[in-house]
Amino acid sequence: MTNDLPNIETEHLRPVEQDLLTLAGGLSHPPRVLMLHGLLRARSYSRLLTEEVARVLRRFGVEVRMITIPNQSSVPKAFGEFHDDGRMKPSPLYNRMVDVMEGLMKFTLLTRGRAAYLVDRYSERVESAGELSRRVNQVQD
Repeated sequence: MTNDLPNIETEHLRPVEQDLLTLAGGLSHPPRVLMLHGLLRARSYSRLLTEEVARVLRRFGVEVRMITIPNQSSVPKAFGEFHDDGRMKPSPLYNRMVDVMEGLMKFTLLTRGRAAYLVDRYSERVESAGELSRRVNQVQD
């Protein structure tokens, strides 16, 4: 256990192997992650969760700033952005949606072939094989 992360079972927490995920000659600065939370009240659980997540990310060597799919979009008043045939009208909103899909495709290609490493999870390493089998094989009534 660590002082700033008392709930972590350190024997199951592995460092992220950045060399498996970065290209030779790539950027060397720490990954940057933007953390957002909703409410500003003193006892905001979304803020408390965000702060806890930031502590874990820092343990992994992350600079808590920015990484997301680099694009996002929304379609305000979507009812006015579609033709009667159900297809979206040409507009800056349509172009932005295409930008987001382009970014999604690029990130998908970056992660392809790395699934075994990307889905290796702390919670599953903590859980014993027996517990995992019982949870996964639960019979539904």
